[in-house]
Amino acid sequence: MVEIEEVGNAFESEELAKLDCTTKRLYTILHKLQSTHSTAENGNATPLLQQAEFRHEIDSLLDAVHDHEKCKQKIECKKEDAHALMESGILLYNVSRSLLKSYESMKKTDVEDRYLLIMTRFAATKVMAFSLLSEGDRKEKCSITYIDDCIDVLRSLGRVGLLSLQNVYADASKSSEYLSLACDTLAHSSDIWSKIGLSYLTKIKQNTELEEILEDLWDFSRSHMEVLTIIISTTDDKVKLPVRINSLTNVLHELQELCPYIPAYTSDLLKAIKNTVIEFKKAGKLKYCISLLEESIRISDSIEAGHEEASNSLADEYKQFFMRHLLEEFYKQQDYQRAETCYSFLPDRKEPSALLIMIKVSVSQKQYHKARNFIGAIIEQDNFENALSAVRTIVEAEEFSTDSMQMYATLRRQYGGNGLEVDVEEICDLMRAKKIPDSAAFQKRVMDLNERLQDPERILSQSFSKGGSTKEGIYWAKEAFKTDHSKKSLFLLFSSSLVDNLCDDQNTTTETFQHILRRDDVGVNDMIALCKLAYDSKSMDMSVKITDCICKKVSSDVEIAGSMAVPIGALLQSVAQMLSQKSMAASQEDINEQSIHLMEQLIECSQHFTNENAASFGSAEVFEWFYALSFQVAKKTNSFDCYLIAATIAEKACELYRNTSKLQSRSICCRMAAVCINVQRLESLDQPSLQKLFELIEILLETDPASVSPSVSLDRSYLGKCALAVKLRLGETDTSQLLHLCKVKLDRNTQELTEAAELVLYTSSFDELSGIRDKYLALARDIYKHALQILLQKEKPDGKKVGYIFRRIVHLAETRQSVFEWLEQFLQVSQSINVEVADVDAEWLLAKSWNLVRICPVLSHLTIET
Repeated sequence: MVEIEEVGNAFESEELAKLDCTTKRLYTILHKLQSTHSTAENGNATPLLQQAEFRHEIDSLLDAVHDHEKCKQKIECKKEDAHALMESGILLYNVSRSLLKSYESMKKTDVEDRYLLIMTRFAATKVMAFSLLSEGDRKEKCSITYIDDCIDVLRSLGRVGLLSLQNVYADASKSSEYLSLACDTLAHSSDIWSKIGLSYLTKIKQNTELEEILEDLWDFSRSHMEVLTIIISTTDDKVKLPVRINSLTNVLHELQELCPYIPAYTSDLLKAIKNTVIEFKKAGKLKYCISLLEESIRISDSIEAGHEEASNSLADEYKQFFMRHLLEEFYKQQDYQRAETCYSFLPDRKEPSALLIMIKVSVSQKQYHKARNFIGAIIEQDNFENALSAVRTIVEAEEFSTDSMQMYATLRRQYGGNGLEVDVEEICDLMRAKKIPDSAAFQKRVMDLNERLQDPERILSQSFSKGGSTKEGIYWAKEAFKTDHSKKSLFLLFSSSLVDNLCDDQNTTTETFQHILRRDDVGVNDMIALCKLAYDSKSMDMSVKITDCICKKVSSDVEIAGSMAVPIGALLQSVAQMLSQKSMAASQEDINEQSIHLMEQLIECSQHFTNENAASFGSAEVFEWFYALSFQVAKKTNSFDCYLIAATIAEKACELYRNTSKLQSRSICCRMAAVCINVQRLESLDQPSLQKLFELIEILLETDPASVSPSVSLDRSYLGKCALAVKLRLGETDTSQLLHLCKVKLDRNTQELTEAAELVLYTSSFDELSGIRDKYLALARDIYKHALQILLQKEKPDGKKVGYIFRRIVHLAETRQSVFEWLEQFLQVSQSINVEVADVDAEWLLAKSWNLVRICPVLSHLTIET
């Protein structure tokens, strides 16, 4: 361990001592860390940071360092001052890192302590970076030693940034603070790197040393990119947004510069940029990131040109992705000229999504002839959905003109198998254009199609339903089912009855669904199609019923999950998301109830999956989403059961996705929260609830410490006291078992044992436990005796605690002889270890001795000695 005197010698310079008490702050923090570190190395003591005082010192140090321009003028004249500051920063960094490792090895890291120690490393790196700014001579000469110091500081900053980023996911309570730390340190690391430069670095470093530095730089820049992506996606500060985006662009430049030296990471960079674009699109921030998209395209171009051995097809794929999103943003911003220019440079100009955007660009400029050319290109690609969407766009743009309606005829020729859908769409457009004046004319128009089609009733049903005439839609769906009992007709009746919940026949949907379930030819993908119909019509109850049936099918035969069009996890998530959209129109209680039902479905169905087939159930993100939902519901409702559901979801995610899951140790946090909630209302719980709570506490107590993340606080002493309290409320008669529980679970802690004994005394006063009150009083006495035994084994026992425990034991003594014996023992102990008893306890023991003497005068010596 580093000696504290070494630090004191570094602060003798008057110039340095004037830096707004920076040295004093450093010395104070180091002294506190050294003291705590000494405690941590002592296995018999528990290390403890005085959090409030320590945070104040760290904040004061950072305030002093932030004003570095002012400080720089004061110390630039003395190199030894800057050197002393650097040494102090290094010492502070090493001691805080060592202490954090000590905490983690003992599994005793409190969440706040961990944050303060990381903050200390952050402050140390700021001090080190500041000292570099102060060394004007070495900086101007760019000496090798100065560059080495810069690289060391750069690495220290980067490692603190990586550590902070890890804790963003591990500690939800301080995620914003850790995110800010990560952003600050990684930005400083990037600033130092930009001053060194890659060309200069390659001149002074070679071979393995150079490779290691570049590997570190890559990790730091990738992490910086991830941090900026999170910040831009989750914050709405439009003032800082351009600055953040500019910083992200600079980071992309740094990564691009490193690619020629680490070619294996080229695809990783392109994939990272793609994921960033996706995140920005989800957050609705892509419109602010035009410059980022343009820079991404330039990077993919440069990678394609400079790495012929790397797959050009991969670079083209990413370039297509970036340019398509840029094209879409130009369209949304009505910058049609740039959109057309962008389209002309697309690697694949026949991509359907790009063509659909260009159709919108063309019709927005009333260039209908050009739009028809794009539509023709889409129709030729044998994708009916895209072709129908393209035709619908131009028909609506030309306000249902005769020429535009002719496009439906082209669709029929190209997609004969989808004639029904084309006819339905055409007739609905005719209705919108009021070219079919009334219902009778509409029916006649459809019946005229009977020569060509077998199912005019279906067309009528779908057209009426789309046009808003629900009753007619259901009527014609029933007519279609009378003549054709196929699955297609039954599905049509189901979808028509979903359109309006206020129709006369309220039971049509349920009856139709039951009819569908009785059919042998309805598979799991048919059920998914039904669920989509219910989802599109915002029928929450029916969506939940269908997912119930799908979950049962999957649970009975896991193999069918691999053939599902949509993974079961994603399906449940979609239905649950619809609930959140419905929240304004329904009571919160109903929403929470249905949400919990969906979570239970997720848990029940996932029990049949393993790590090997987890992909067929869904992605890890599904579990993360449901975990967030369950945790949110649990917090709102203060529900014991909801916290257990959240814990089960987190546990199952870790089981299915192993180390890739972000929910490591979250199950423990939720179970601890559930315990805390029910312990607070312990006296109102019934017997089954108490038994359930005790079983939960046992699970937590049996948790392997090695499996618990250092950032998670699992207070076993607290759990031991909770277990005792629950057992007492259950009226446990085996007091030997309760005494064993206290001895084993309360970690030989006198304070905890004393509190446990007080709890037993309090519980013994309850009327319903009058039959076993004597047993509980004896148990309390035995716990006090054990606490006294532990206390007296210490090198320097606390006299006040000794006096208090003796007082309690004497108070609970059953006979006068027992009282006498314990008072005798108190005298012996106090004479041997010089106990300083609290006044209130001394007075009580004296009074007890006096009363005993009055009853038995032969014991008068006891009062005199006391």
